[in-house]
Amino acid sequence: MKLTPDQIQAIKDANPIEDVVGRFVEWDMRKSIPNKRDYWACCPFHGEKTPSFHVSSNRYYCFGCGASGDVIKFLVEYKGISFWQALNDLGGVEIDMSPEAQQKREESKAYFQRKRKIDQQRKEDQVQKLWRECRSIPGTFAEAYLLGRGYDFPKWPWSFRFHPECYHSVTKECHPALVCAMMKPSKPGVVVAVQRIYLKGDGNLLIDGKKSKRVLGNAEGAACWFDKPTDRVLISEGVETGCAVKHLTEFRTPVAAAISTSGLLGFEFPERTTDAAIYLDMDRRKFKPMDPQQLGPSAGLEAAKRLREIGMGMHINMSLQRPPNGMDWDDVWQKVRGLIEHV
Repeated sequence: MKLTPDQIQAIKDANPIEDVVGRFVEWDMRKSIPNKRDYWACCPFHGEKTPSFHVSSNRYYCFGCGASGDVIKFLVEYKGISFWQALNDLGGVEIDMSPEAQQKREESKAYFQRKRKIDQQRKEDQVQKLWRECRSIPGTFAEAYLLGRGYDFPKWPWSFRFHPECYHSVTKECHPALVCAMMKPSKPGVVVAVQRIYLKGDGNLLIDGKKSKRVLGNAEGAACWFDKPTDRVLISEGVETGCAVKHLTEFRTPVAAAISTSGLLGFEFPERTTDAAIYLDMDRRKFKPMDPQQLGPSAGLEAAKRLREIGMGMHINMSLQRPPNGMDWDDVWQKVRGLIEHV
């Protein structure tokens, strides 16, 4: 049997993804916005307690395990069935439904579930091994990098460490790195992922741009917390922005760096949170809701607005803090720092 792209699209249009996925998950209505067809749930592809599975714009994406696709791919991955079997489930074609065929599909589903579990455990082991290999940052290239940007903490955050020879997937070589621990409030003290900021021997970034920064581990709901969570939190996208905010607010309030735009979308609030401020860096990249790897005009702003809606739905007092036009918060700190030093 052969179907045209238009026929396949007609089948998908007749089966809204939120309706199909909703048969297998329980939507978290604190984060979901039904009138915008924007839904969140715990991921059906890997075990978790905090919703990081997002359905919107006729696609799904998990910020934890990276599973993504349309309604057909969801059925293929979740049920362990073929493309044609998924179309049959959606009422598009008829296929073999004999007991033998159904048993084969169950075996396929079990195989993919085992594979995902093994992959997840492997990443967790890699994160723990890397974190154990790290050491405190005083006297290292990591400290030189932070001090060179004007970030001088009274006491370095517990979540900042240094690794002298961290493998870099772009250059295929080992380089020194500032390693930032990522944790989530539901698992206090447990490092679930790390961001590695790769450096040169002079304490500058190894490569300009994002290629110097890599995340390892299951980062869904996790952030780099500079302090122990309290009832108020200042949220930034990147670590450097978090450092700038920490200095600009004179170290008074806990800061958490979501690490990425997708991290903002999946940010996990501590249960005791009553007030939160999101500090925006006014990038000019375009927002592509279901393709976080290409989030790219006003991505941070759109993600921050969504996070604000989620927080307000949880009865948290939310605010967006925007830097002056043409600046980001690091620029603001550098300007303030220059005035302080001049005085």
